[in-house]
Amino acid sequence: MRPSIATEFWTSITPTLATGGKAIITSTPNSDEDQFALIWKGSNKTEDEFGNTTELGVNGFRAYRAHWKEQPGRDDAWADQMRAQLGDDRFNREIGCLCGESMLTLRDSTGKVFKATMNDLKQMLYNDNH
Repeated sequence: MRPSIATEFWTSITPTLATGGKAIITSTPNSDEDQFALIWKGSNKTEDEFGNTTELGVNGFRAYRAHWKEQPGRDDAWADQMRAQLGDDRFNREIGCLCGESMLTLRDSTGKVFKATMNDLKQMLYNDNH
C-alpha cells in the first residue's frame, strides 16, 4: 500500500475511533516511518509521565504480536513450504515480520550499544546457535 493511501485511510477513520470505535490493524513492516509503524510505536509506549506502566499505549492502542508458530498446524514443514512459495525475503517480511534492512539499536551483555540490521542480527543469532 502506498504510504499516502494508508495515511488518508487512517485520517478518515479517526473520527469514528474518537467516539469509542475500535480497530484491529494487521500489517508487516515496510519502513520505520509509515502509518503502521507510527501506530505500532505509539502502542508500545506504555508508560505514563510518572513512570507507571499503562495498559494501552500513548495512542490508545494495545500492541499484540502473534508468531506464526503459535498457530496450530504451523510447524517447520509449513514454514518450509511457505518459504518455497514466497522466497526467504518475502517470508521473513510477511510471515516473520522481519525486514532485513531495518536498522536496530541493540545492547550486548556487556552494556555496549551498537546498530545492526535485521539481517545482521539474524546472522549473529545463527552463528551463536551453531
